[in-house]
Amino acid sequence: MPPFTLVRSRILVCVLVLMLVSGSVLFAGARRSSMLTQMRKYADDSGFNEFLEKTQLTMGETSASMKDKVADYLGNSQEIDPLDEKPLVGENDPDLDEESKQKHKAKPVDDKDALNFVVTPLSARASLTLTNAALSTGIITGNRKGVQAPAGNGAKAPAAGQNQKGTNDPNKNIGGSGQSQPAKGIQKVPETAYPKIPAPNKQNAKETLQFRIYSHNVKNGAHDQLVTGEVPWDARKRHVINSIKLNSAQNTIVLLQEPLKFQVDDIVNDLNHFSPPESPEWIYIGGGRIDGRDKGEHVPILLKTSEWQVLFNDTFWLNDGNTRASIVGWDARYPRIATYVTLQHKTSSHIINVLNTHFDHKGKNSKKESAIFLLDKMKALNKWPLFIVGDLNSQPEDAGPKELKKSFVDTHELVPDFNRYGHPEYSVTGFSGKYLKDAKRIDFIFAPSYTKKLSEKVCMERRPFSLQVLAYGILHSKFGGVYMSDHRPIMADFMIKGCS
Repeated sequence: MPPFTLVRSRILVCVLVLMLVSGSVLFAGARRSSMLTQMRKYADDSGFNEFLEKTQLTMGETSASMKDKVADYLGNSQEIDPLDEKPLVGENDPDLDEESKQKHKAKPVDDKDALNFVVTPLSARASLTLTNAALSTGIITGNRKGVQAPAGNGAKAPAAGQNQKGTNDPNKNIGGSGQSQPAKGIQKVPETAYPKIPAPNKQNAKETLQFRIYSHNVKNGAHDQLVTGEVPWDARKRHVINSIKLNSAQNTIVLLQEPLKFQVDDIVNDLNHFSPPESPEWIYIGGGRIDGRDKGEHVPILLKTSEWQVLFNDTFWLNDGNTRASIVGWDARYPRIATYVTLQHKTSSHIINVLNTHFDHKGKNSKKESAIFLLDKMKALNKWPLFIVGDLNSQPEDAGPKELKKSFVDTHELVPDFNRYGHPEYSVTGFSGKYLKDAKRIDFIFAPSYTKKLSEKVCMERRPFSLQVLAYGILHSKFGGVYMSDHRPIMADFMIKGCS
């Protein structure tokens, strides 16, 4: 090839490369500009900018400082989340820092914008057709009157947490040494006897029931200091609520971890938007970890009254002997609770038991002991299926989940790619959108050990029913640039089928 032709060819190649690079840069810039424009439009449409202006009055901050504090929520949104190729996990899981929660008072519900629900003893709600045994905790109703009813069984609600020195720090309620003892001023929440539940047989278990369990740590909304990427509850609650709405198929049971009373009210209020006030479609069960009623983080169970009858419900504390009082167990940092229900499906008559909990984030021994305690307490409940669900603050190979696996099966491990949806592995994202190596799956749905895979034959045992997992998913949690929580929702579909 003549030298002149060779030089001309090389020049042509260089020009083409430069054009390609320039085009890529221009395309990337246009894409970035388009994304930022869309996110700013979302901030305007969603009311986030208006929220900043309103919030500065109550938080004593200027719009500029508020925007600086949460500016990263837009900046981080330039990343397109991969499906866990590089798991999105914040440097510090906001769930692991609860110190600021006690410094901030819960935001009151605005009477002009929201209904006022009240906690009522179940015996007062004849329209829900609940048994008298279901009196251990209050249940939320659609009464618009702002009247606070007494705790279950008519007992007075326990006083606010006080330690031996009479302070109001709910996290110091440990009296004496050795086995946990209630400190002075800490009243016990009364316990109602568990009712006699008929065992399953070929007659009462002959129908087929499909149902869904949906679980989500929605993040305590009382923080006065937002972590990087976090937006206030009012700016993310719409995504939390709409995720519940979208994923609530027929016979769905919703379990939440970490919300405060005002957050639960926001959620149930919105779910009941089209329900008559005198007969709400959705109710929630469970009290807070500080007093068993309204104070502190909840682990509530939400369900539809048209689908389920509550045979029994209770909230108790995880500790080594005084489970009716708000005290810290073992080496935990805070009091921890569990709420459980025994439900009967109104159409099929099948009965299921569902427990919701949130293990401590610090005490390694408390996580293991909490699991052992739950197994011991719930083993003699009845002969119907029991599901243990929640944020265990432990990875699958840690002591707590290992103990539960001795009697239960991790639903995540029962499903292949064929019937697994959403993110394949990690349930914790944090808020910052940073790529870290220590991503975690700490949210679980444990099912009975006899639960069958979709590929396995059913009714091969002597049990009058079979239980099969149909699908499982770890759902997405970032929409329009907003992380709705530092955890992703998880859910599983099950089928109980009678065996003749």
